[in-house]
Amino acid sequence: MSPRNVRGRAKSFTGARGARGARGARRNHDEEDDVNHQESVMGGGASVPGRNMGGAPPTVLGGAEFMQGVFTAIEQVVRNTVQTMQVPVRMAESRDTTAMKAFLQLRPPTFKGEPDPLVAEDWLEQVTRALDTILVTEEDLRVLFASYQLQGDTLQWWKTMEEVVAKKLEPFKKAFLDQYFTDTAKEALRMEFINLVQGMTAIEETLNETRKIQNPKSQREGTSNQSEGAFF
Repeated sequence: MSPRNVRGRAKSFTGARGARGARGARRNHDEEDDVNHQESVMGGGASVPGRNMGGAPPTVLGGAEFMQGVFTAIEQVVRNTVQTMQVPVRMAESRDTTAMKAFLQLRPPTFKGEPDPLVAEDWLEQVTRALDTILVTEEDLRVLFASYQLQGDTLQWWKTMEEVVAKKLEPFKKAFLDQYFTDTAKEALRMEFINLVQGMTAIEETLNETRKIQNPKSQREGTSNQSEGAFF
């Protein structure tokens, strides 16, 4: 075979091999694209965008990594939502705390269940005045602050009544007075007052009689003046 024919056969063989190699590369690339597409659809992986530079194959995330990223994003959204919802709660707690501090700064008295009903009545009046001073209008806070000043046996009594009495100040005051300023105590105070008035009246009458005895002249002059007035 002549050298020219040999060179021609070699070129033909080399060209055929090059064509087959190009077709194989294209086929492999198409198969790889199909696999990536299937994994993306099935959730098995995801390509990282912006990484296919200079013809380099894209980086594919595994299924676990992809789902972890999704869960992280959802968790952040939930956390932000919860923080937004908790803002009014913090403001309400701050309002209650400020009101309690103002109430305690007035040094309202405590009550331990003293047997004197007047002490109980005076305690209730002072606590009510302190609540009015700090401008607390919420009924539940008024009852909370007032009951905070109960101690000893009175605190135990309130624990049994807390669920029965509505968290409003007027029902609280009524229950407190019914317990520590009973009708019996009121009647005893009324009788004590009557006896005191009667005693003062008797003392005044005794003093008048004593003055008459010690100064009979003034008594006679008074009688004479009355007679003269009647004559004229």
